[in-house]
Amino acid sequence: MSSEKDRFLAEKEEGSRSHYRDLAPHYGQWLVRRKYYYQRKIRLLRHLLPLPGRVLEIGCGLGQNLAALAPQYGLGIDLCRELLD
Repeated sequence: MSSEKDRFLAEKEEGSRSHYRDLAPHYGQWLVRRKYYYQRKIRLLRHLLPLPGRVLEIGCGLGQNLAALAPQYGLGIDLCRELLD
């Protein structure tokens, strides 16, 4: 049973990774085109975390949220290495 679950999770992980790998070359443009949405999201995050000390962002993409929040310590992780490079 465990191997079925492991295979299922591995397939889902690879599907997500592949999707974002395809988007990676255009992700920065995507952020610019949807600037209003991302600005509103940052305002909300700043409201919820006014003085962030330590932030872990899972699925950080290009790291735009961490950069905007400017925490004392920020760590971003993402499945798609191409977004991190």
